[in-house]
Amino acid sequence: MSGKRQHYLPRFLLKGFASRMVRDEAYTWAYRLGKEPYETNIGNIGLERYFYGTHQSAADAAITGTETAYSDLLFQLREEITNRELNNPLIPKFIAHLVVRTKHARQTMGETGGVLVSLL
Repeated sequence: MSGKRQHYLPRFLLKGFASRMVRDEAYTWAYRLGKEPYETNIGNIGLERYFYGTHQSAADAAITGTETAYSDLLFQLREEITNRELNNPLIPKFIAHLVVRTKHARQTMGETGGVLVSLL
């Protein structure tokens, strides 16, 4: 997440959509409205300049640390037999994590916090 190009979709999630692998680099197809589809490295998909802000924060390290467990979980889920019951308690936490990562959720939390502070 550090740097200017910050992913709003984790790369380990995008890897599941890989059309091909070149060594350890994953490629997938990008489809944009009104444009021809093209194949590109997943490092170029699901990102935005300064999506999480312009300053490096402690949250960056915390999110990265949490996502290591989610990456392992997703790898295991991809390898599991699909008709097997899934009882891993990390699954709902992973879904909630993805929701909080969205720009809309963060903006709403920021606006709500701003209103609460102004009311105090």
